[in-house]
Amino acid sequence: MPKTKTYVNDVATGIFMGASMLVPSFSAGTAALVAGRYELLIRLIDQWRSLLLNPITERHLIFRGASLGIGILSTVASLATVIATALSSWESQVISFFIGLILATALVFVPAVAEWRQTRTWYGLAIVGALVALTQYVTTTIPLTVYTAPILAVFAVTAMLLPGVSGSYVLLVVGAYQAMIHALSDPLNHVSVLGVFVVTSVIYAEVIADGIVKLLENNESLAHTLIFALLLSGGGLLTLQHGVTYTTAPYLILGLTTYPVIDHLQTNKST
Repeated sequence: MPKTKTYVNDVATGIFMGASMLVPSFSAGTAALVAGRYELLIRLIDQWRSLLLNPITERHLIFRGASLGIGILSTVASLATVIATALSSWESQVISFFIGLILATALVFVPAVAEWRQTRTWYGLAIVGALVALTQYVTTTIPLTVYTAPILAVFAVTAMLLPGVSGSYVLLVVGAYQAMIHALSDPLNHVSVLGVFVVTSVIYAEVIADGIVKLLENNESLAHTLIFALLLSGGGLLTLQHGVTYTTAPYLILGLTTYPVIDHLQTNKST
């Protein structure tokens, strides 16, 4: 049945998106674009209230959203446990690998920045320079609590909807990644924090989704420059915070070797 095949593909896309949410590299937005589900994602965010009020007439879209959700939740639940175990045993190595992933993702956006007209290139480079300089002074980390969860949700959702930046990348930069992974790997003991995070994410996503789409449609070059600046500055900050030694450098290089894969995903995101 055509609809059954669509639902199966939506579950597969959800699995891809769930993995993207937990790995600080390309975003869940990029995963949705690659799988041809970005418009579906934005539509679900925009119309979730209408779907709840009209479950019969909108049942096909509801089933598609549920299929995405099943894929996302199952992957997040299983992968969070794996990452939590890895962080507890090999934190320095895992963080170094993530730094490599982040820098590899930043490299993907270099051609987009270089193609700007000269004046805009200098403008973009100024943004990059300012953010890189700012990382020299950022030392504060944000703990994961019921009170900070809304702030972290705003950061993470903004990044998730931008193709190229993952929400987990932002959490990693502000020092909340490990706490979030721990909470996701043991959700029953972190219901309040995760509940506040999810509710804030849904509400905020509905507000910002249209704005993100318009930014990408009307100012793609500026958006790519900002993404490049965020990734480069964040990678620099993490390197300063955690350092790179001869024992962790191979893992950073391993992360950098993912550049061809990330470049392929980003280049073919609209296919």
